[in-house]
Amino acid sequence: MAWKAEVFVQGSWSQNSEVWPDEISALGAAADLFGRWFLVEDYRAVEVDAEINRPSWLEWVDTGHKPPKSVTL
Repeated sequence: MAWKAEVFVQGSWSQNSEVWPDEISALGAAADLFGRWFLVEDYRAVEVDAEINRPSWLEWVDTGHKPPKSVTL
């Protein structure tokens, strides 16, 4: 199970190449985009059949890295 962040812009849902391991991480990334982009009307996390290419927020922080920009601790 993998998750992607989606944002609703000008009448359609859009997503990028980031694939998250859990819904909470994908929602955090979507909320981050919502907060930074002017034209986003809504956001969500959707389940996808894709290879995960981002760690969860907790895994990232546990390994001594700074959290991704979309993470609020």
